[in-house]
Amino acid sequence: MAQFSTTKAPLQKVYRDSFAGGVNSYLGVRQIKDEESPDMTNCDFIGKGGIGNRIGYTEIGSPSANYASGIKGLGQLKTSSTSKLIKFTSDGSKVILEHSTDGGAWTQTAQSANNVNMDVIQAGSKLFTGNGVNLMREWDGTNWADTTNGTIGKYPTYYNKQLWVVDETNADTLNFSGLYATASSKLGDFTYHSATNTAAGTATFKPGSGQEITGLKVFKDALYVFLRDSIYKAEPTTTPNVFTITQVTNSVGCVSHRSICQVEEDLYFASDDGIYALGEVQNYVSVRTTNKSAKIQQVFNNLTAAKKKLLVGEYYNFKYHLFYSLNSDNNDSCVAYDIRYGGWVDWRNMPANDATVYEDSTGDKQLYFGHPTNSEVYKMYTGNNDNGFDITSTWYSKSFDEGIPDITKIYFDHTFTFGSLNGTANIAVIFNDNEITGSGDASQTSPQGGFGRDAFGSISFGGGSYEDAVWASSHTYKGGQVVFPTVDNNYSYYVSGVSSSFSISAYGGASGTTEPTWPTSGTVTDNKITWTTMTERSRNTSPIINVGLPLRIRAKGQKFAVQYRITSTGSWRLDNISTTFIPLDHYKFPSNLKL
Repeated sequence: MAQFSTTKAPLQKVYRDSFAGGVNSYLGVRQIKDEESPDMTNCDFIGKGGIGNRIGYTEIGSPSANYASGIKGLGQLKTSSTSKLIKFTSDGSKVILEHSTDGGAWTQTAQSANNVNMDVIQAGSKLFTGNGVNLMREWDGTNWADTTNGTIGKYPTYYNKQLWVVDETNADTLNFSGLYATASSKLGDFTYHSATNTAAGTATFKPGSGQEITGLKVFKDALYVFLRDSIYKAEPTTTPNVFTITQVTNSVGCVSHRSICQVEEDLYFASDDGIYALGEVQNYVSVRTTNKSAKIQQVFNNLTAAKKKLLVGEYYNFKYHLFYSLNSDNNDSCVAYDIRYGGWVDWRNMPANDATVYEDSTGDKQLYFGHPTNSEVYKMYTGNNDNGFDITSTWYSKSFDEGIPDITKIYFDHTFTFGSLNGTANIAVIFNDNEITGSGDASQTSPQGGFGRDAFGSISFGGGSYEDAVWASSHTYKGGQVVFPTVDNNYSYYVSGVSSSFSISAYGGASGTTEPTWPTSGTVTDNKITWTTMTERSRNTSPIINVGLPLRIRAKGQKFAVQYRITSTGSWRLDNISTTFIPLDHYKFPSNLKL
């Protein structure tokens, strides 16, 4: 932080170009770090310290009319010959299994189960299901059938070539099955036999304490067993049904099985008072629990015990996503911890009873979540809206006192530079934490800017600025490029996606041989390209360009601190802000604040 002299009053200018510290609602608006935000919704980190809107999600397939009362579970069956996305859908009284390939139509199975959450695990070439009410079942891609000599259990997990479940009656006990084998497999057979099934057995944790097993997860060649107040680790011995049990910690536990998730070389999980990590030490030599969510503690303070049990965690795109309940009895929001930036983002309109990373037949991995009440399944990180609904993103900066909190400053000009913008962003200047003094709208009718000014340049990712061209068949287009239909419909369209391992490919993609039917809103697929509709504008209208150019708001005031707010339903990325002010003399202190 720069230090300013208080013996004279030169014009000062401060440049701010790092906004990727994440939300921090635990400390005051002036106490947080310069790069943190006291309040932001539906924003995401972009590039080198930039902040902008989050990407939306899109429904895949459509729910069946007779099974549209909520998703009870998600999973995947992946073999050398098939890749199925699985959802368990409810009609209000029972649950069935439905499957889809690569986001195609859903196919139902005939069998049904009780109307409760269903958890799954793949073992061998089958998917095993458990809900704590029905007998465990196995799905081979066609039939969903009861296991032979199976058990009723929940949280099915595959470890040491065995299936493990929490006993449906004694919640402090684990049941484990016989061993998987290519011939005479006992996987799923929980009945011990001294000659034919010696590997099956049980393990009880803290018997008589009243504690229950709340989650299971395999990590680093061990099975981690989570209770509400403690964590244990089970490892095999030379005897088939004997395991070494080690206590990891007796100071923290887990409240939701579905919150436990591997995050790179670590385990994240939800406890009573926040999100914890198990490791964070080199090579995972020792285990220690570390709280990761102190800056968003308010999320957990507002959750009841019942809502904590519903928490869902999934890792994707360098983020641990935690779906939680904010305004309803079901999960409706998400906070995500980005391990690259070490910060949290807060997203709304995220109704998820379960989530999974699905690998399609091409090897592409995407994050999906299932709606708790209408049985829709959505693919995240796609499009610029939430399945057709606008995304309103709001970001507040820290309230900056320039490192001299007791010195009054005369603020003058406030300058903003956007790295990308499509639509309108409202900018507000706030003095002394709550005085909204000046505001203005930055609008742009075409997108520009890419993945970070330092990495890819300040113009459209992939080359050029605006390319106001007429659509052409079998032509290579790159991210951000703009076209008009061959028959002008008063709309233009930009490349928001190109089929590749990235959401926008540096190498571009080819348009189709037939011109797509151009919509007046949303997106349209054109061979390898996804076109997104832009603000209404004919070919003869010049675009408004506000990207890469400084935009200045004059908001004057004799104040202690200044803060900024951006609100938009469009796409945007803020790269930097500059603030101009003059610090007053030490003795020019407001008389009304003197004691």
